Amino acid sequence: MGKFLQESIQIDQVNAGIFKTLNDLTYITNAGSKITVPKGYVTDGYSKPQLTEWLVGGRFEDDIRPSTLHDYLCQYRGFYQGVIYNPLSFKKVNDLFLEAMLAVGINPVKARLMRFAVNFNPGKW
Repeated sequence: MGKFLQESIQIDQVNAGIFKTLNDLTYITNAGSKITVPKGYVTDGYSKPQLTEWLVGGRFEDDIRPSTLHDYLCQYRGFYQGVIYNPLSFKKVNDLFLEAMLAVGINPVKARLMRFAVNFNPGKW
C-alpha cells in the first residue's frame, strides 16, 4: 500500500481558502514511485465542485495530504523523480488521489465518492 513519509503536513493560510505548505510532502505510490510536493507549494485544500460537494462534505474534514498531492499532480500533470519527468493522465492523477486517501485511512466509501467527485472538476486540469 502507498504511504506518506510524513505523518502530517504543516500549512499556513495565505488568504481565504488558500494555503502554503511549510514542509515537503513525500508520497510513495503502490507502484514504488516517489512523489515529493515541495515546501512552499500553494493549495486550496479539499475544494470540490458544488455539484458534488453535498456528497463528500467540506474542506479539511479529513487528512489534507492526499488533496495536496492531487493539486500538485494536477497542476504539473505529472511529477519529477530526480531529473526524470513522469507525465500522468487526469485519470491516473485521480487514481493516485484515491490510493493516497486509502493510505491515510479515509473511509473507503467516502474516498471513492471523493475520487468520483474530482472527475467533475476539469478546471483542475
